[in-house]
Amino acid sequence: MTTFQTVIDLNEAEQHQLEAEASARQLQLPELVRAIIVEHLQTSKPVSRTDYLSIVGLGHSGLRNIAEQHDQYLGQAIDDEHLR
Repeated sequence: MTTFQTVIDLNEAEQHQLEAEASARQLQLPELVRAIIVEHLQTSKPVSRTDYLSIVGLGHSGLRNIAEQHDQYLGQAIDDEHLR
C-alpha cells in the first residue's frame, strides 16, 4: 500500500489536546490522526442532493417575493455582513 504525507496546521490548543489523547491511548500522534481519519471515513455518509435541498423552505422571512428577488436579497445580506 502506498502512503502519503500531508501537513496539517493546528493551533496550540488543538496540538496539546491531540498530544494528550495520543498519550492516553498510548499512541504516537500520527497513529492517532490516522485512526481518527479512518473512523471518520468508515462512519460518514456522503451528502446527497436531497440532503442539500432539505434546507429549502425552512425559514419564514415574512417576504413574499423571495423567489423573484433572491439575488438582490442575497447580495444585500453579503453587503450587510461585509460592513460589520
